[in-house]
Amino acid sequence: MNSDSILVLFCSTLRPQYAQDVLNVTAYPEGSILHFRYRAKWVSENILGAVTDTLIGADILCCLVDGADESTPESQLRYVPLRFGNLVELEKEGGVLHIYFRLSRYVHWEVPFGGLPSDRQVDEQIASLVERATTTLRSEIPSTLRPQSKFCVLAKIRGLLQNGLDDTTEPTQSWQSLITVLSHIRHFREAVFFKVDALESFPTWRRWYERMKQIDRGVGLRSKPTRLPVQTVEYLSTGFEIKRVAMHALKISYFQPHEVAILRKPKYIIAIGYDGGYFLGKGQELDVLSRVDKVRTTLYPTVGTYVATAPLTLKVMEKVSGSSSDTVDKRESSEKTEFMAPEVTITLKILHPRRALWTALGLFAAGAVFHFGLNAALLPFYREITGWPTETLDKVLPVVGTAIGYAFYLSAIVSATRRPPTNRF
Repeated sequence: MNSDSILVLFCSTLRPQYAQDVLNVTAYPEGSILHFRYRAKWVSENILGAVTDTLIGADILCCLVDGADESTPESQLRYVPLRFGNLVELEKEGGVLHIYFRLSRYVHWEVPFGGLPSDRQVDEQIASLVERATTTLRSEIPSTLRPQSKFCVLAKIRGLLQNGLDDTTEPTQSWQSLITVLSHIRHFREAVFFKVDALESFPTWRRWYERMKQIDRGVGLRSKPTRLPVQTVEYLSTGFEIKRVAMHALKISYFQPHEVAILRKPKYIIAIGYDGGYFLGKGQELDVLSRVDKVRTTLYPTVGTYVATAPLTLKVMEKVSGSSSDTVDKRESSEKTEFMAPEVTITLKILHPRRALWTALGLFAAGAVFHFGLNAALLPFYREITGWPTETLDKVLPVVGTAIGYAFYLSAIVSATRRPPTNRF
């Protein structure tokens, strides 16, 4: 592949699913693998004809086609670069090309964060930047590949995008600049944006409790939580590997460009869903209380299998007046409606600590020794030290061995499935 080329994945708002892809690209954490699909006729020949291995690892750019409509002439379309990434896998099945790519940093726009759509000066500044990006990309799109919806090209624009590829701006700052641009686009002016910042792991309950108190008091931290990396947990699936005995804090940033703070009557919620077999409860709800904020919620691991995967889902819901926000079950029964916003599903690979597993196996083995081996192996020894007749020992030892064996079995079960002390603080 030409070193100046970059794979550009275009997505529009012509269909609801296309617009949802745009929102999702802005919400997933860095390192996540996403999946786009394109009809082969809307993919440039230099991609279809290339050997797959030569493209794997190539830089990609996700880009929005703004103004897409069945009757919109190509000259009026505008291209809005969203986010960079790297190609992970290409699969062609029939007339469809499946593209798997790993997300990296956001495209940074030099615009004031949070400018209202009614701010004419900011709107003109954004329009100028979008026009510049459109001119750059349009010159690289073949005339036979300019539909109004979705298409994919291999463009020689690396030199023009090198500043973006090498940009060291803090990710949240770049995200804020990007969603400011999106909020000035007609189709997304009523959207609520959020992104998953991180999943932090606290090795002990005490450390989590101290962390929360120090954040409230604004004092320095003696110990910081572990920020879990996004990694591959299954084939072409990324997520977090977490341990069952630790506590976890999920950090989320959100931005609603068209609303001001409504502290007493929040209009939207971020609904977090997870499997009740792996975490306490069946889900949580976070009220969206202001235009922009960063919030945390805590996940409480519970008992279950030693190694398993479970989905963690996040979506924005519009809160209906009179509804409660205690649990996801109540949310489903209170007629909240879905809203234009990202929908994120992250895979969690739940690992039970090896120490607990080996302890449980050791206790179980000890129980088996007492339960089944006490008569045959220890009968001569006990007869020698007690002086009891064999008939008496034959009656006593099975009872004692069984009791001790079951005690070890019970200890093994407790060690393997102990529940975290949720009411400790």
